[in-house]
Amino acid sequence: MHHNLARERVKHLLLRPAITVYVAGRARSLRHVPIPRDASCGRVPGRNPIRIAVVGDATAVGYGTMSQQLGVAAHFARQLSRRDERGVEWATALFPRLTIRTAAETITDDALVDRTDKFIIIVGLRDAIGLMPVNTWAQLMHEMLTTLRSRLPGTAHIMIAEIPPLKFYSSIPAQIRWTAAAHARQLNATTRHVAARHQRVCTVPLNQEHVIDLKQPGEARVSALYSTWAQLLLMADSKEQRTI
Repeated sequence: MHHNLARERVKHLLLRPAITVYVAGRARSLRHVPIPRDASCGRVPGRNPIRIAVVGDATAVGYGTMSQQLGVAAHFARQLSRRDERGVEWATALFPRLTIRTAAETITDDALVDRTDKFIIIVGLRDAIGLMPVNTWAQLMHEMLTTLRSRLPGTAHIMIAEIPPLKFYSSIPAQIRWTAAAHARQLNATTRHVAARHQRVCTVPLNQEHVIDLKQPGEARVSALYSTWAQLLLMADSKEQRTI
């Protein structure tokens, strides 16, 4: 086991220069991806509105589309409204630099957590590609969930979207893709372990069919994928409701 860990560390060190170049290039390329320019909040009309928040990386705020109405938050709000026959108020927010390291800057915003019923976190792509140490990820995830549980209403449901399978991201160079994919699986396993230690927290796996590669254009395609993410979140929330 120690030999395997040592080999992994060496592999990560050798890949570090290529990863640094890719991450920097990806940050520049995101400047050319369609970004919603409309309001980062909205409402589905109806009685006794449910409040939801979606936070995290670029996909949390609808990158790849020109409107937040086409992003995962608005899709989830509409589907939730149909299921519960209630209104829904939704809001989105970005983690600075698209990493869990900066989550605290977002989740301490009273406007996001005040009276929120369902809190959705979508993060980890950049951290997986950057090979964030598993222990660091576990600590940051635990701190984030602890902070949220202390600020959200006691009945609020927290859902964490797992990192999609990176081996299907054609934009990631083959040189680092397989290592990043393996590392993402480790981070996902760690997320599940940490989430199990907190009340009313669940993780939502994403598979090959749910990969959103923002370097592949097509607003309609991206929005359709965001809709499938919303469906998975709704299924996870329904499961949670049945356990209450």
